[in-house]
Amino acid sequence: MANVEQVFAEIEHRLISRPSNIAGYSAHYQFIFDDSELYHLSITNGVPDVGPGGIQSAQLTILMSSEDFIALAQGKLDSTAVQEAVQDQRITLQGDLSLAALLPDFLQE
Repeated sequence: MANVEQVFAEIEHRLISRPSNIAGYSAHYQFIFDDSELYHLSITNGVPDVGPGGIQSAQLTILMSSEDFIALAQGKLDSTAVQEAVQDQRITLQGDLSLAALLPDFLQE
């Protein structure tokens, strides 16, 4: 099974190799996994910055387990499962909730 670091490396590779998928986008996400591990996905004018550590400019902060994140990024959590996880507070969103709708496009192949 992949770990968070590997999944973020895959996401970064996909975003860089397909610049048309993020052209013109600006969105700044911060992830907090298992209450302590910070990662970010920041896109500024179509240029991605992905990796460990938080960012001060986060528009949306997502708190979740690393296990749920990996499943989401690998397309194993459908929208219904994500909605249930949010309702059950296994996934918590803080900030601009409209950015949550774009996230699967950035995370998944």
